[in-house]
Amino acid sequence: MKYLAGLFSFFLIGFSAHAQTPVPVTREPFHHLSVENSVVKIFDVKVPPWKATLFHIHPEDYVFAAFGDSTLKSQVLGQKEEDLILKRGEVRFKAGPVTHRVRNLGGKPFHNVTIELLRPPTGGGSNTPEPPLGPHQEITLENDRIRVTRTILRPGESTGQHSHKRPDVVIVIRGGTLLDRMEGQGMEGRSLRAGSFVWRERTVTHSISNTGRRVIELIDIEIK
Repeated sequence: MKYLAGLFSFFLIGFSAHAQTPVPVTREPFHHLSVENSVVKIFDVKVPPWKATLFHIHPEDYVFAAFGDSTLKSQVLGQKEEDLILKRGEVRFKAGPVTHRVRNLGGKPFHNVTIELLRPPTGGGSNTPEPPLGPHQEITLENDRIRVTRTILRPGESTGQHSHKRPDVVIVIRGGTLLDRMEGQGMEGRSLRAGSFVWRERTVTHSISNTGRRVIELIDIEIK
């Protein structure tokens, strides 16, 4: 009975979609504003199973990263729904403005971090990918707005020393324990929780090492 009630509610959302007036993304109930400054707005997005967001407006270009595998329907206002299948750690960039909604077809919450890019491109790069930052790192996406690096560290592995010269968002896809060796600041142990993220505005030169027993996976989105 509970399943049928949820299914009825899910389809009712579809029938009433055209009657809903789009809202700013800051007023969409499943988008939780976590960071706001002159460079970005960062939203922690959690859509429960069989639920849908309201039609909402992204006025700027934005990028999002999925914390887990997800089966969704995405609909731009005035267009047909489309399948949106995401894998854990997948990052996608969207040019704004966009007015859309998302429906979660899976049995687990859809959890992502969405980053709206508030300032125009600074000319800090081209569409040609830069070399990887260090061992166990690779660039997975780059354009004139962002540069995305994935880091996967197995127990005992290290990135070696590297620098982050732009503001960035560090997203924890798989958590664990690491040692952060920061140039001029010594060493600091960190415990990382999957599903968390950190905004970092200052330049950082460091190396990170996996000192735990689990594989760590990080996504670094640099803002150009």
